[in-house]
Amino acid sequence: MRGLQRPAKSRGQAMVEFALLSGLLFLMVMGIFDFGRAISVYINIAEAAHEGARQLVLRSNYASTPPDSVIINATLAKIGGGGMVLTEDPCLAL
Repeated sequence: MRGLQRPAKSRGQAMVEFALLSGLLFLMVMGIFDFGRAISVYINIAEAAHEGARQLVLRSNYASTPPDSVIINATLAKIGGGGMVLTEDPCLAL
């Protein structure tokens, strides 16, 4: 039965190994989440560009073109802009 017992030196080995590797594991998991968020932002930007180009083509009547803010707000509403609203603040820079 003596061979089944662990030596005194190796009792906390698993806990030490976990403590050393848990930081690396945590960084890897957070990196995966950040990469997923980056891809999500890229897809949203590409979709916004696509929808903006589509709105431009649909409203290509130059005689009665609405202001840019109307087109952008319609695009944001279409792609789910997260409550963002564009407002124009005209100013004159001299």
